[in-house]
Amino acid sequence: MSTVVYANLKRRRKQAFPGTSTSESPPGLGTYVDALAALVPAELLGLHALALALFTQTKDEGSNQTLWTITERSSLQVAFFVLLAIGLLLYVIGARDGWDDADFVRVLIPPLAFVGWTMIQDNTAFDALVDWHSRLRFFIPAVGAVVLGALAVRLARKADRDRL
Repeated sequence: MSTVVYANLKRRRKQAFPGTSTSESPPGLGTYVDALAALVPAELLGLHALALALFTQTKDEGSNQTLWTITERSSLQVAFFVLLAIGLLLYVIGARDGWDDADFVRVLIPPLAFVGWTMIQDNTAFDALVDWHSRLRFFIPAVGAVVLGALAVRLARKADRDRL
């Protein structure tokens, strides 16, 4: 989905008459869409793929084995933190008007989801930061996705009840 879409959904919900943004008023979508948009920060994931192409190398070792190497560790580390900042910025741009206290939580969900995506996959920018091969690396983002998804839905319902 998109961080900007997530912010715009919140804005549209708050513009609608209270209690109607999931049905008759724009955006006319269930709150699960907010969770999906928040948990799949497409802009960040796409830019992350570009960073991996620029700062890593994959070499075929034969026998169905490939060797993945970070060629520019410091560049990949910088890219990781720049992507977190971009996630924050995209939400702020998308939210524009009607910023409320809940937005201080909403703004964190897409960047945290991005961290989860990089933790749960092998060979990502997260590997440039830490050498962590414990199974907790997979369990923590799985739990995080459930918690962040539930939080995004709860905040979408709050926006549906509130009005600008």
